[in-house]
Parts: sequence; C-alpha cells; structure tokens
Amino acid sequence: MQRFMNVCFEFVEESKSWFQARSSCEKRGGDLLEVMNSPTKGFLNNITRERNNFTWWLGEGVQGESAMKNGDVSESNCTYMKLTPLELFVTSDCNQRRGFLCIYYLQSSTNTKNTIGPSHASRSRLKRSVDAMRLSTANITLLLEEADKELLRMEMTPGEPTNDNRDKFIEYLFKGTKQLTKPFAKKDDHIVSHIIHCSTAILLLSMKKCDIKTNPNHKSLFEEVFKIFRTIAMLLGSGTEDLIIKHQTGNIYQSSRKPADLDNAVLGSEKDGEFIKLPSFSALQGQLGDASTIIAQMTTFSRNPHPSSNISGTVCSLLLNNGLSDIKLTNLTEMIEIFLPRPNASALINHTVALEKDTKAVNMINISDPDMTIIFSAVPNVNVSLILTLSHGSPPSPTFSNATAILSPTGDYRWMITPEMLAQTPGIWYVDTRLYNSTWEPGLTLSINSFVSKCLYWDIERELWSIDGCQVGEKSTPERTQCLCDHLTLFGSSFFVMPNYVDISRTGELFSTVSQNYVVLALLCAFFGLYLITLIWACYADRRSRSKVSHKTGLFVCVFHIKCVVSSQNAV
Repeated sequence: MQRFMNVCFEFVEESKSWFQARSSCEKRGGDLLEVMNSPTKGFLNNITRERNNFTWWLGEGVQGESAMKNGDVSESNCTYMKLTPLELFVTSDCNQRRGFLCIYYLQSSTNTKNTIGPSHASRSRLKRSVDAMRLSTANITLLLEEADKELLRMEMTPGEPTNDNRDKFIEYLFKGTKQLTKPFAKKDDHIVSHIIHCSTAILLLSMKKCDIKTNPNHKSLFEEVFKIFRTIAMLLGSGTEDLIIKHQTGNIYQSSRKPADLDNAVLGSEKDGEFIKLPSFSALQGQLGDASTIIAQMTTFSRNPHPSSNISGTVCSLLLNNGLSDIKLTNLTEMIEIFLPRPNASALINHTVALEKDTKAVNMINISDPDMTIIFSAVPNVNVSLILTLSHGSPPSPTFSNATAILSPTGDYRWMITPEMLAQTPGIWYVDTRLYNSTWEPGLTLSINSFVSKCLYWDIERELWSIDGCQVGEKSTPERTQCLCDHLTLFGSSFFVMPNYVDISRTGELFSTVSQNYVVLALLCAFFGLYLITLIWACYADRRSRSKVSHKTGLFVCVFHIKCVVSSQNAV
C-alpha cells in the first residue's frame, strides 16, 4: 500500500472481474480509483512494477483516453490501466480477470498520525447510486448484489427512493431478468426468489416513502414491477404442472392448459380463499383464438398497489397468454368469478329484535355511495318466512316502496340490495321486515345485521378504479368478497359494516305512527320514566334533609335557654 497526499493506493494483484474487484475494494474499506486527475497521473507515472504487463481495473468514473477520442464511451464499458508508461483502456468485457487499484481516504487523528477514515464504508454507501446496477445487468448474480446494496442505501437515506432512482432500479432489474434462460431459472431457485424479493422490496419502499402525499408514485409503478413477476413466471411455467410462487406481498399461480381445459377451470387456492373460476369454454372460445396452449396466470397482493380508500383486503390480477401475446377478454356472456379474501375484516354488528304480533322491524341505513351493494340479513329464531321492503327517504308503506324480497327457511335469510335497486340515490334508506304467510309465535326474535361491499377493477387507460363490468356476487361474506366480472384486469373490493340505528331527530314524525315505530316509543317512555323516578327521589331527599336541619335547630335553642336560667339563679 502506497500513500500519496491524503489518500492511500493499494495495488491488489488478485485476478478478479471488474465487479468482483469493486466489491473487494469496498469490503477493504475503500473504492476502485474513480478520479484520474493530474496529481494522480503524475504519481502513477512514477511507479514501477516488476510485472509491467499486469493490468489494473479502475472505477467507473475513469474513462480511457482512446475511448474518449473515438467516442466509444458506453454505460456497459469498464476501464483498466497499464503502468510504465501509464495507459488507460476501455473494454466491454467486464468479466475479464485483472488486478485492481483500491484507494483509501485518510484523515488526521488526535495523535497526529494519519489513519484511514473510520467511516469510509459509510461514505462509500453515501456515494453509491442506483447507477451501480447498470454495469451488472449482464450478470444476474452481481446485479442482485448491487440491488441489495441499493435497497439498503435507499432505506437508510432520507428522501429515497427518488422517482429517478426507483425507475432506474426497476429498469435495470427487469433488463437483467429478461436475459435469463429457462434452464437457468429452473435450476437456480435462489436467484428467482432473490429477484422477486428485490421487486417487492422496491415496490414497498416506494409505497412507504415519506413524501408519498406530496410526491405520489406514478400510476404505472405496479405494472412496471409486475412485468418482472410475469417474466419470472413465464420462465418457470413451461409444461403442464401448476406453478405457485410465493412472494412477500402475495402469491403467483400459473398453469398451462389446452383451450378446452379452461372450461370452468379454477385458478389459485380454494383452501386459502383466493381463487378465480373461469366461465364455460363456450363463453371463452370466441376470444381465445387458435392457440394450442393457453398460459393462465393469477397474481394476488395483500396490499393495494394503487392506493385508494375504496379498496380493502386482497387484490388480484388475471392474465391469459397464448405464448406470444396476452389474450384480451371483454364483454363475456358469462361472468368470471373472483374470490378475494379479507383477513382483517371487521366483525358484524348483530342486533336482536323482538318481533311482536302484528308488528314489524324497520332498519335505517345511511348510504353515501349508491354504487355499493348492501347485504342485509334478518335471521329469525324459528322457521318462518319474512317479507322485506326497501324505500328511500321514509319508511315503506303500502303505497310507497322501491323493492321487495321474500326470505324463506329454504334460503339463508339474506337480501342483496344492488346498486340498481338504489337507483344511484344516496341518503337514508329503510328496510321494513315483517312476517309473510307465517304464524306468529311468542318469543319470536330477529337477528339483524348488514354490510356493504363493492367490486372494482383497475382501468389502465384512465388510471383509476372503476366498477364497469363488475358486480358483487351472492357468495360474498365479511371475510371474502365474490366479484363477478366480464373482462380481465386487476381486481379489488371494498367492505364496510353498516350500523343499524334509530334516528331520534324524527321523534315528532314517528309519534304520528306509533303502531309502526314501537321501538322509538319504548325508548322515549323509558327515558321519561327514568326522569320521573329521579325527580321523585330528589324531592323526597330534599324534604328529608330540611326536616333534619329544623330538628337540630330547635334542640340548640332549648339547651341555650336552660343554661341562661341556671346562670340567673346562681347570680341571685
């Protein structure tokens, strides 16, 4: 190791590729020489080495003079030098094996001795940028090493990832992934897992960055990362065996089938509640073309890659490919069934209502989004039939209602109130529940609950979530949404538990229909009863307190009078 000014140079004669040489310098606490200024050139010209034919790798900031003159500078080139005399060269083959020149920056310590800076490794990390991945795209192992370092740098650096660094990271990772071959990808599971890990990591870092509100990610970020997922799946998915790839934010399911085998085919995991059921082959046949093999790919994500308050739970993507290009399915005559789990769904709020003879239960629901589907449940404790009536603005009446449904013991006592029934009208809606062609029994109760759900898809062209061509299915539950759609894309759903409550502000109006609103009457009577009882108790306590005070005052006067008399007699 030789010292020059405030730096030290180390000529390492180990034969390594350019990437290995740079990594070795960093592990030693230094860098490959990146600045070739006049003092450095003068210093190197005065060095004589026994092995004159030995060449040395230099950092990416140094360009060979011949290359600069001839205009051969390229992002994928690497620079090396030869001593006595000093000459710089550029090569496109960065995997050649040479020695390398490491540089170490010095700082003065308290005892005036020159030492290598204690934080040089951290300094090197700060200097590093995503461009370090650019020269490694031809070697996937080195590319992933650089990607790990860059992810660590981004995580530890305020303001990262910047939009430019994020886009370059994804670009270089995708470029390296495309160069893989199927035999290599199938043989090295570690590399495949590493690529998926880096892809999800940059996506999550971008979604969690500190300035996400003032500097949001562009809407196509997910699609760019998803291209890497698709490339990996295509490399691994040849043959008839089903492929499952688990990643940090979800799963990838892929299978290759003959067109006829897509008839009502199920993709995904029914056990985990995330799967897609395709329609019949007759509904698909007209849009599949004449491909002999169809690759079906379903990808799930536990987090919404396109953040929106409208989406909760799992989102998924469905793609069909004929080996050359994606197959576009639109306006199918039969619906595709998409099941999206919601592991952290809120528990339903059940209300038990006593249904007396010749009475009904009226529930009020406040709807702010008329595109939602309401799933209303009224389960009796005995086998009876119920009739449910829907109305807007005021409780249903014999002459006023929007929709009606009959629930019988053969069903599950659930009513799906669709956006068509709501007629694009937000506001207060009422559901009237009463017996239908059934005999009332003493002790009859209803267990009532409701929740709303909505199915959406990501419109790539408009870059927003849309409901066109999708609707909520009857198999939806709070833990899992069934979406029915007539096309392919990225799907998501929303969910909200609806409270059932009594509107106290309608007291005057409700008193005019006491027989229809006995719940309100009972509630108000209870309030007035408690008020009267409290008032009577307060009056009693006040009188008793006054009586005790009067008795004590009289006793004091009496005692005082006796003392005065005694005092007078003694005086006499």
